[in-house]
Amino acid sequence: MIPSPPRPLPQPPARAEARDPRRRPRGPFPLRAAFRAALGAALRAAGRAALGLPLALAATAAAAFWDVSRSEKDVFGNVNVTATSFGDNGNIIRFECGSSHDPFVAFLIRSSEGDIPELPALFLMRDAGGTRHQAAATLTPWNDRFVAVRVTDPAMLRRLAELMVVATRAIPLGIEVPLIDLRISDTFSPRGSTAAGRAVLAHCLD
Repeated sequence: MIPSPPRPLPQPPARAEARDPRRRPRGPFPLRAAFRAALGAALRAAGRAALGLPLALAATAAAAFWDVSRSEKDVFGNVNVTATSFGDNGNIIRFECGSSHDPFVAFLIRSSEGDIPELPALFLMRDAGGTRHQAAATLTPWNDRFVAVRVTDPAMLRRLAELMVVATRAIPLGIEVPLIDLRISDTFSPRGSTAAGRAVLAHCLD
């Protein structure tokens, strides 16, 4: 009996053409449209949810106003400063400087999105005369409860700190992330802002 010829071994599927590492993807952030839409929707929903914060948290926010923390001078003469305030819509603004990093402001948005990609953003404010100012910023992860739009532009930081010193009414701030169609605005109490602004100007922007 003549044995049957062996069946041909299955061949692996054809591999896609290898991507040339020198070829850059189109656009600075090649995110799929569906992902951009989902991320933007999730953060907008988080912003709306912040409007319904429990009364206990709202009371804490109202009592805190601007909270300022200053360290003693380290061996290099640096002072670590943190100035934080809750907004009327449940967001948080946080000014930080110290020996370990350059000064920055973070606009914190309550979210559980986790490890999101960094995206270009804008930080916006209105001064005492009603003029709007904006500066380049970055949407970035913060922790498991917040994401942040972080700005380091020195002119914007000084402008905000100077407004904090003289503010007699709510301070209007906002952020925009065009790639995910996200816009969030909030207002922050002037109560306690004078001491916070002076601490920032004295130790972060001198």
